[in-house]
Amino acid sequence: MLPDRERLWASKRRRLALDRPCPYCDQAGRLAPACPVCWHPLDPEVGLVEDRMIAILGARQAGKTHFLAALLHQLFEGRVGGDAWSVEMEPEMRSIAERELLRPLFRDLRELPATELGSQLSLRLVLSHRDDRRRVLLRFQDLPGEAIADLERLARADFLRYASGVVLLADPLAFEAPDKGQRRSWYHDEPDCQEILESYRRVLDAAPRRRGHEELPLLPAQKFLAVAVTKADLLRPRGHRFWQPPNGGAHLAPGFWHARGADDEAAAAWLRSQLRDPHAFDGVTGLFADVSYFLVSNYGYVHKPHAGLRKRPDPLRVHEPVFALLDRFESAGARRAGAGRRRALPAPAPRRPLPVSDEDVL
Repeated sequence: MLPDRERLWASKRRRLALDRPCPYCDQAGRLAPACPVCWHPLDPEVGLVEDRMIAILGARQAGKTHFLAALLHQLFEGRVGGDAWSVEMEPEMRSIAERELLRPLFRDLRELPATELGSQLSLRLVLSHRDDRRRVLLRFQDLPGEAIADLERLARADFLRYASGVVLLADPLAFEAPDKGQRRSWYHDEPDCQEILESYRRVLDAAPRRRGHEELPLLPAQKFLAVAVTKADLLRPRGHRFWQPPNGGAHLAPGFWHARGADDEAAAAWLRSQLRDPHAFDGVTGLFADVSYFLVSNYGYVHKPHAGLRKRPDPLRVHEPVFALLDRFESAGARRAGAGRRRALPAPAPRRPLPVSDEDVL
């Protein structure tokens, strides 16, 4: 970092004043923080917030971009954060979200186009917690389905390897079409979520694990997985009691999913009934630090793909996978902090000599 005489640090909270001109070339509006080792750009609030990257995985037509649009809509207009969380987004980033996602889908009632190859939609927002003063920076990255289905292209997406949380979208229309008359034509032959997750595991396995003495956060065991069945309105109609969770916004309290075990198991059971090899899928998900299952609806009603929207979408429970990941991040951090404090305590002196043994005693 440059010395303070350059006055790049703002006086309050030591926030980088990136609007100042560069002290060397005098160009204004071009400064951005970057890692001095890898030169990767960093967020302007680096060091001031808890930085978490969440990757959204899913095949083409799984609804990745629509999921992101529905999530932003629920955060900004649906107030799913209740009184506990407030949402902040940089004006430029908010403008991109409005132009690319929210306005076309919720005002113009147009389906969002598929993400094109070479295009990576990247959005950042900050969630601030009222009680514990946490500020969490969430970065969402969207990739075209073709890139996720291609192992070589998937391996080139660095952010997927370093993501702390992963939302895997399971598309009901990617599984074998049942005999349901006209809906049979809705199904497609894109890869299902099991193939996508297996590709992701192979990418993680092939990545280097260490840089010098530093262990890189690349193992599945260092990541939290949320499997979200999209288009779940095909499975449960809008009037189903599942779409009206009890206690209003109480599910946003820390540890809310401990009370949603039945919902979790119902989603997992349906998914396993569709997979060609559920045991193999469980084997891969079991490699992650934790896995949870969700049913979500981007539209809030049954929508025939590529047929145009018949009414304004009303997303249902789309935010839950992300808030579950947030809660898991916090719980894992608390456990690590507690373990660190326990390790720091001096070991008590034994009251009497311990017997010598060749066996380890636990």
